Amino acid sequence: MESPSLMSKVNVFLTIDTEHSIGGAFRDPNLKPVGNEKRIFGLIGNKQYGIPLIMDIADRYGIPITFFVEVFNKYFFGAEETREVCNYILNRNHDIQLHIHPNYLNFELHDPTKLVFSDLVGDYSLSRQAEIIEEAKETLISYGVPSPIAFRAGCFGADKNTIKALRRTGFLIDSSYNTAYLENPCLLPDIEINDLAPMHGVWEFPITNFIEHS
Repeated sequence: MESPSLMSKVNVFLTIDTEHSIGGAFRDPNLKPVGNEKRIFGLIGNKQYGIPLIMDIADRYGIPITFFVEVFNKYFFGAEETREVCNYILNRNHDIQLHIHPNYLNFELHDPTKLVFSDLVGDYSLSRQAEIIEEAKETLISYGVPSPIAFRAGCFGADKNTIKALRRTGFLIDSSYNTAYLENPCLLPDIEINDLAPMHGVWEFPITNFIEHS
């Protein structure tokens, strides 16, 4: 076996998509989205099994975590729901970056079950994507988060225009590329990357994929 001192060192970035659940509300108007208590803090009984437990484990080993926090849930829950999450993460000295699920915009409609707004940011035009991302960025900043530099699309649903929109809105990093979901729902070009790579003026941090042979 190769000596550990000779083995290649690998930088690992642990990231968590931190979001609520639609909870079936788009299928059945009698159902409601699921908020912080269950979906983010993971409260079961008197114990929390969500991001508090994740941070407890990470802190035990001195591991920093980036939480990609979804912000468009404000169209159902209002601002305070995610402000609470951001305060909790920041108070525990972990990183927050931007995550969006544009389908929450449907809650602005009289009948949100009609699903006028796609959940894949890559389904929108370049100019509309830039508007959506800029709004989301400013929302996250309003929750006390330092200006984000990294982005992950909900469902990994970015396309090449998303990358261009990110550059327009001041982002340095995208982390939406996921080989396992290329073409559906990830709309980025199939260029077979699995490591840091430049893309349209932004650095792409792809979701790590590997094949395990039995």
